[in-house]
Amino acid sequence: MRDLGAVEQRLCEIEPEFDVLAELREGLARRGVVALADLSRPEVGEILTADQLAHRWQIKVAWIYAKTRSGDIPKVPLPGRYYRYRLDTIEAYERGELDSDERAA
Repeated sequence: MRDLGAVEQRLCEIEPEFDVLAELREGLARRGVVALADLSRPEVGEILTADQLAHRWQIKVAWIYAKTRSGDIPKVPLPGRYYRYRLDTIEAYERGELDSDERAA
């Protein structure tokens, strides 16, 4: 897989007005991939996926899954083995405002 940053830089050299990320988001949205179409900052009160949280923290999604399983980050359990993350709770966690009991809420 090629580095998206290098691809974007090369495309910008070829076509300075070309916005790779906007084109990528639009292409994903046209294909119905809404959750991945906008990995930018979600609005307050929104629920994040593991991919969005990994993007926010600039880490691998595998780390998010491991910390979710161990109970180290706040999560919202869904049916099955799925979890989501409340943005307002994640922001409180980032500020160090959560106790360990509040993380599994």
